[in-house]
Amino acid sequence: VKAMQDATHLPVTIKHRVGIDANNDYGFVRDFVGTLFNAGVRVFIVHARNAWLKGLSPKENREIPPLRREVVYQLKKDFPEAIIVINGALQDLGECEAELKHVDGVMLGRAAYYTPWLLTDVDARLYNDEHAPVTRDRVIDAMEEYVRFIKPDDHSLRACCRHMHGLLTGLAGAKVWRRTLSDTALIREQGADIFRYAYGQHQMKHRNCNNYYRRRRKGNARFSSAFKLFAFDDLKRAFVFCRLGFCPFRPCGRRLHFNILRYIFGGFFCPFRFRRAAKPVYVFFLIIGH
Repeated sequence: VKAMQDATHLPVTIKHRVGIDANNDYGFVRDFVGTLFNAGVRVFIVHARNAWLKGLSPKENREIPPLRREVVYQLKKDFPEAIIVINGALQDLGECEAELKHVDGVMLGRAAYYTPWLLTDVDARLYNDEHAPVTRDRVIDAMEEYVRFIKPDDHSLRACCRHMHGLLTGLAGAKVWRRTLSDTALIREQGADIFRYAYGQHQMKHRNCNNYYRRRRKGNARFSSAFKLFAFDDLKRAFVFCRLGFCPFRPCGRRLHFNILRYIFGGFFCPFRFRRAAKPVYVFFLIIGH
């Protein structure tokens, strides 16, 4: 570390964990940080897990060892002049705000990669820096410009596409976006336009989803109206006999009738398609008319 500091004017930072294997002794990591601090290091990025050198893969090392964030907090108390940055399993900006009460900074790893859109709120929430909102269209345009500038081969373009998979995470139709950016033939065919093409496919899927849910809402409204007519209006029937699966009210439709029964009887009945092997159920109920 001292040799690196002598060779450059740039600050040398250290990223480390809070222990090795089953060694949970705080004195071990405290002495480690103290030695580097005395050598001139001032920035420590601390992953709040132990590093298991035997028995766990790198991926498992990121998930299985338990978090020990209290160790990072204690390091900040023991080395107040050092800049302590915490890392490990931080998923959203709410968690980041909570951690900044104890340390100087936070590092996002997998959360920034798989859900990068959360970074658009960092300036406003953590630095009170209001700016023009970033849109996904602008991000896609910038990525297209970058790809046209570097002129990548097929392999490099596929890598660019792979690292853009998380851009639409959490939005309806995001699976279409990821599937399109994973299609080797489409990437080769579209070239730098693959991002705009994939976004167009997502928008089309998103509109279809909206139309589907809009139709469902209309269907629910029709069901509500039919239920009111069925249960409370000018029905002259004094006694109704019904066997599930053979609905006497055919104009209403079998599924609609089952839903009415479920609503009246507090969800006791299930749709018939889930009860085909069950013993036939007979239902007697009384409707009082005028």
